[in-house]
Amino acid sequence: MESKALWAKRAEERFREIVRYGRYLANDHMALFLLIVLGAGGFYYQRWLENMPDTFPADGVIAALFAFLAARGSVITFFRAPDRVFLLPLEAKMGPYLIRCFLFSAGLNAAVLFFFAIAALPLHLRAGGTGTFFFAFFLTVLVMKAANLAVRWFMDHEAGPESRLFDFLIRFFANGAAFYYFLKGQYLFFAAVLAVFFLYSAYFWKRQKGKGLPWERLIENEERRMQAFFRLANMATDVPDLAAGIRRRRWLDPLLRRIPYGRDSAFRYLTARTFFRSGDYFPLYLRLTGIGILLNLIVSDFRFSALLSLFLLFGTGYQLLDLRRHHEAVLWLDLYPLPEEKKAEALLHLLGVLLSAQAACFAAVPFLRGDWQYGLLWLGGSALFLLWFLRFYCRGRLAKRKDRDWGKR
Repeated sequence: MESKALWAKRAEERFREIVRYGRYLANDHMALFLLIVLGAGGFYYQRWLENMPDTFPADGVIAALFAFLAARGSVITFFRAPDRVFLLPLEAKMGPYLIRCFLFSAGLNAAVLFFFAIAALPLHLRAGGTGTFFFAFFLTVLVMKAANLAVRWFMDHEAGPESRLFDFLIRFFANGAAFYYFLKGQYLFFAAVLAVFFLYSAYFWKRQKGKGLPWERLIENEERRMQAFFRLANMATDVPDLAAGIRRRRWLDPLLRRIPYGRDSAFRYLTARTFFRSGDYFPLYLRLTGIGILLNLIVSDFRFSALLSLFLLFGTGYQLLDLRRHHEAVLWLDLYPLPEEKKAEALLHLLGVLLSAQAACFAAVPFLRGDWQYGLLWLGGSALFLLWFLRFYCRGRLAKRKDRDWGKR
């Protein structure tokens, strides 16, 4: 086996797969909406920087942002499930392959970090920093990112998920402390944190030395990474490789009991049960709601926070609209003595409840601050947005989907 040729082949196949589905995303409404939001977000970001109070903890925010970016992620190996059998005898010859995997992962993460550095530079300059100093800070972030990737590689040899979560938290706080001390110019504390971090890295490097590759864990990382991309692509087109995870979540059953028992509520119950039990939709809803609440707490400009909240509402509804495809391969639903329109009505009803609850969570932030005027404005604006989104946008996409399905039949 020529490991260099194998890596080039795997990388090319992965790139073709991403381009294949990525073009559907580029042609969909989400891409246009994202461009509009990014443009408007950049405008309000500049306006906010002009009015930013001098007491704003810019260094702390920048340090926390890059600490998270440095701690997250793992080495991209392109491994597949059959590799645990066919490549296992050749494990000793995988050195050049794994080196290329690490360099590729580091380069890809460097591009992502560069994008966020461009966004964070105006904040740093507004807080009194200089471009030269920020460039030195960015180089430090790149070095720390490479070190974090190495530690995560060592940690993949460990057993339980608790150890990996604990490792992530340790690296996040260590990264945050190091970056904060660097931005503050306290280089002695910065060096002390780096020393502790590299001692931590050396400990796990020694633990995994001499061990074989954790094939199951590395393949699991790749499958999780690709499933995340497939879920994104599935919003624009059918992805046959998308796997659906299921979790019981028994503690949510009281919410399902509120759905009235009866013939007309069959699809409503099925859709709600699918949302709560799915390994994708319910966590996605919680994440986007939490992010929206956090952004509303941080951003003081009402127009900017309202724009971000509308974007999150649209993004949540857009992705949850994918519930319409969840049971397409289940033929038993065609035997239900119910009209086909009941499926769309059940989905729209669920989206209305979930998005209304999310909008109320976003509105709770200005109400808690005592900004009753902004809170009422946001409730009114979000109500108009949801009226348009549910009555026109969602119904239009569901109608197109129905026509496409009948055309296939």
